[in-house]
This record gives sequence, C-alpha cells and structure tokens, in this order.
Amino acid sequence: MGLKFKERMCAYALCDEVFPVTNERKIFCSDRCRGRHHALMNDEETEMIRLENNQIIANYRILKAFRVGKVFRRSELRLLGYELAYCSRYTVDRTVGNAVTYWCYDLGLKSMELGFEIVSV
Repeated sequence: MGLKFKERMCAYALCDEVFPVTNERKIFCSDRCRGRHHALMNDEETEMIRLENNQIIANYRILKAFRVGKVFRRSELRLLGYELAYCSRYTVDRTVGNAVTYWCYDLGLKSMELGFEIVSV
C-alpha cells in the first residue's frame, strides 16, 4: 500500500497545478513558479515605491542631524542632499499666510520668508 500525500495548489497566481505535499513548508510546485512569483512581487512599481521611500528616509536623516528650530535656505538644503519633492505628507497653515510644512515622518520643514525651519510634531 503506497503512501498518501495531501495535495496543494501552487501559490503562484498564474499556475493552476496541484502537487503532492511532501513537506508542509513547500508552497510552490517548482523552482520556476517560485522564481516567477517573487519576480512578480518585485516588479517596476515596487521598485519605484522603494526608491521614493529611500529618498524620504534620506531626507529624514538630514533633518534629524540638526536641532529643531534651525533655519535653512533652499540652496543649503540642496547641498545637503535634501529633496523637497519627497515627503511623507505636507500641511498648509492658513493662519500663518499659507505656510507649507513638508513632513518626513515626525520631522518637518516649515516654509518661512527667510527659508525653511525644522519643526517637530
């Protein structure tokens, strides 16, 4: 009498193959399906999001290196490598002449007449 194995569907979305489960941790029917699944997960869109997030993290580290209240001119920020286009969110303070604050997580740059001031939440 032969051994009976459970059967499982391959985890790769475009594969409909059913395979016998000899190891409970195995979720793909073959190495090819495993490779295709991970390639699909790491496509160009994911790469773009990763690159944008890396720039936000770089901006955060630049802000974190200085004390809250320090004022920078735009040219100084560029020299440090700060990119205003990359922030996790921004707010507009209408009580102070529509001052925009560009946030990188809990630290931000508040636009002022003379430049940008580092602020904290």
